[in-house]
Amino acid sequence: MPQYIYFIYRHDPDSMPNEEAGEAHWNGLQQALRDGKLLMAGRPQDGASPAIVVFEADSDEEAQRFADEEPFVTSGFARVELHPFRAALMRGVK
Repeated sequence: MPQYIYFIYRHDPDSMPNEEAGEAHWNGLQQALRDGKLLMAGRPQDGASPAIVVFEADSDEEAQRFADEEPFVTSGFARVELHPFRAALMRGVK
Protein backbone atom coordinates (compact mmCIF):
# COMPACT_ATOMS: atom_id res chain seq x y z
CA MET A 1 0.00 0.00 0.00
CA PRO A 2 1.36 3.46 -0.85
CA GLN A 3 2.87 5.47 2.00
CA TYR A 4 2.61 9.19 2.60
CA ILE A 5 4.03 11.73 5.00
CA TYR A 6 2.60 15.03 6.01
CA PHE A 7 4.36 17.77 7.88
CA ILE A 8 2.36 19.89 10.30
CA TYR A 9 3.47 23.53 10.47
CA ARG A 10 1.95 25.82 13.09
CA HIS A 11 0.79 29.19 11.77
CA ASP A 12 2.17 30.79 14.95
CA PRO A 13 5.19 28.96 16.42
CA ASP A 14 4.36 30.23 19.90
CA SER A 15 0.72 29.11 19.89
CA MET A 16 -0.90 25.93 21.16
CA PRO A 17 -3.97 24.24 19.62
CA ASN A 18 -7.29 24.62 21.38
CA GLU A 19 -8.32 21.65 23.51
CA GLU A 20 -10.97 20.46 21.06
CA ALA A 21 -8.55 20.42 18.10
CA GLY A 22 -5.86 18.72 20.17
CA GLU A 23 -8.25 16.00 21.31
CA ALA A 24 -9.62 15.48 17.78
CA HIS A 25 -6.05 15.28 16.41
CA TRP A 26 -5.03 12.65 18.99
CA ASN A 27 -8.24 10.63 18.59
CA GLY A 28 -7.96 10.68 14.79
CA LEU A 29 -4.40 9.39 14.89
CA GLN A 30 -5.37 6.72 17.43
CA GLN A 31 -8.17 5.57 15.09
CA ALA A 32 -5.80 5.50 12.10
CA LEU A 33 -3.43 3.36 14.20
CA ARG A 34 -6.25 0.93 15.09
CA ASP A 35 -7.25 0.83 11.42
CA GLY A 36 -3.71 -0.15 10.45
CA LYS A 37 -3.14 3.05 8.44
CA LEU A 38 -0.83 5.03 10.74
CA LEU A 39 2.83 4.04 10.68
CA MET A 40 4.27 6.80 12.86
CA ALA A 41 3.47 10.26 14.19
CA GLY A 42 5.45 12.62 16.36
CA ARG A 43 6.98 16.00 16.90
CA PRO A 44 10.33 17.43 17.93
CA GLN A 45 10.61 17.60 21.69
CA ASP A 46 12.28 21.01 21.64
CA GLY A 47 9.15 22.73 20.35
CA ALA A 48 10.46 23.08 16.80
CA SER A 49 8.23 22.57 13.80
CA PRO A 50 7.17 20.50 11.91
CA ALA A 51 5.47 17.51 13.44
CA ILE A 52 5.10 14.51 11.13
CA VAL A 53 2.51 11.88 10.33
CA VAL A 54 3.49 8.83 8.24
CA PHE A 55 0.61 6.72 7.02
CA GLU A 56 -0.70 4.41 4.31
CA ALA A 57 -3.58 5.16 1.97
CA ASP A 58 -5.14 3.34 -0.95
CA SER A 59 -4.81 6.34 -3.28
CA ASP A 60 -3.46 9.86 -3.58
CA GLU A 61 -7.02 11.12 -3.17
CA GLU A 62 -7.50 9.22 0.10
CA ALA A 63 -4.16 10.55 1.37
CA GLN A 64 -5.14 14.11 0.47
CA ARG A 65 -8.48 13.71 2.23
CA PHE A 66 -6.75 12.39 5.37
CA ALA A 67 -4.38 15.38 5.38
CA ASP A 68 -7.14 17.90 4.62
CA GLU A 69 -9.23 16.54 7.51
CA GLU A 70 -6.38 16.96 10.02
CA PRO A 71 -8.05 18.76 12.95
CA PHE A 72 -5.12 21.14 13.34
CA VAL A 73 -5.83 22.28 9.77
CA THR A 74 -9.61 22.48 10.02
CA SER A 75 -9.30 24.47 13.28
CA GLY A 76 -6.93 26.96 11.65
CA PHE A 77 -4.05 26.14 14.00
CA ALA A 78 -1.69 24.75 11.35
CA ARG A 79 -1.14 23.83 7.74
CA VAL A 80 0.02 20.50 6.37
CA GLU A 81 2.33 19.63 3.51
CA LEU A 82 1.67 16.19 2.02
CA HIS A 83 4.20 14.07 0.11
CA PRO A 84 4.44 10.50 -1.20
CA PHE A 85 6.82 8.59 1.06
CA ARG A 86 8.60 5.27 1.28
CA ALA A 87 10.23 4.03 4.45
CA ALA A 88 13.48 2.56 3.15
CA LEU A 89 14.78 1.29 6.49
CA MET A 90 12.88 0.64 9.67
CA ARG A 91 13.84 -1.28 12.77
CA GLY A 92 12.09 -4.65 12.97
CA VAL A 93 11.16 -4.68 9.27
CA LYS A 94 13.16 -6.59 6.66
